[in-house]
Amino acid sequence: MGYPKIKFLLILFTLFICNKPSFSQVIFNEHPKYQINLSDSVFYDINEKRNIISLNGNWQVFQNEDAETTPVTVTIPSIFKGDAELIFKKSFTISQDLINKNKMKLFFWGINYTADISVNNIIIYRHPGGEFPFQLDLPKDVLTSEKKNILSVKIFYKLDSQSTIPFKQRFLFPKNFGGIVKDVYIHLTPNISVSDLTYSYNIDLSKNFVKLNLTSHIENKDFRNKPDTNSNSTNFVYKVKIISPDEITINSLPDIQFNLLPNKEKEITQSYELKSPSLWNPNSPQVYKIHTEIWRDEILIDKTLKRVSFYLLNAFQDSLILNGSRFNINGVTYIPSFYDYGSLATFDRMEKDIRIIKQTGFNTIRFSKSVPHPYYMALCEKYGILA
Repeated sequence: MGYPKIKFLLILFTLFICNKPSFSQVIFNEHPKYQINLSDSVFYDINEKRNIISLNGNWQVFQNEDAETTPVTVTIPSIFKGDAELIFKKSFTISQDLINKNKMKLFFWGINYTADISVNNIIIYRHPGGEFPFQLDLPKDVLTSEKKNILSVKIFYKLDSQSTIPFKQRFLFPKNFGGIVKDVYIHLTPNISVSDLTYSYNIDLSKNFVKLNLTSHIENKDFRNKPDTNSNSTNFVYKVKIISPDEITINSLPDIQFNLLPNKEKEITQSYELKSPSLWNPNSPQVYKIHTEIWRDEILIDKTLKRVSFYLLNAFQDSLILNGSRFNINGVTYIPSFYDYGSLATFDRMEKDIRIIKQTGFNTIRFSKSVPHPYYMALCEKYGILA
């Protein structure tokens, strides 16, 4: 009677192992419900002029560089358990038209731990370690439209007691795992575009206005020779709008005409006074949008949106003052860790946790002991929580 029972248990164990991709002493854990959240177009900076190529999904993973090594197929993002040096490879195609018309950045929201990143066998970046998000320029000359491109990420994961963050010995810390633990994608922007948009502001509560200072960096990386004089013009118009939280009131800044030759950059600074602004606070998280456009004649060249919130927080000897009123911190420590998935969480789970924290009555979060996904910051701004 005992033999069939043992045989049944062996079959169950085999099925369990087969459902988890693994090498010797390394086991991968994939989140069955994870999907990239492209519905938040502002967070990912996508519109009719900007887009992304998601590199999530199936990757081939090798234990070493031997071409004859049998890979396993792993869904990214995911985590693995165990010290290891592994090579992750993803193939992708891109048209020559996209290569010609766009600048490209490669985004990694989280790799653990150190990594060498290559495209078509050319190393383009060495990640020093940790789960911090980063981005890097993707050179056009390493890409090809004639065949599949290969993105290779060689990851070395082994925490120690002296040089890694976190250390191997860590009291009351969540589990730490290796892998490509968050989204990977290529962000496409037009050759002529706003490469960086920064802002600062001053609030005058007595006069009830906000002075907004904008700095826009514009690049022209369009080197194509075109017979069409309109499409080859170097005269542009820069337009900026400030969209109110209710998306009804739109404040337009004066248009700026400028000339920008290929392989040149231009910095544009602007100031604007918002009268009777809606200030952000935990009870009423008012969020504006900065809308920018670049036009050439009657053609829209580039467009982007950026969220911005205005508030004034001052510290005194015995209190905090937010927008002129006393502010009491009702805080909670939040550790973004999810058992056997580490810091890997779905966008729905991230929003659910932040919503519960808000509904419980907290107005401040301290993120601790794990690098939070950047989307948490957008959620805190949305729900009215200081992070």
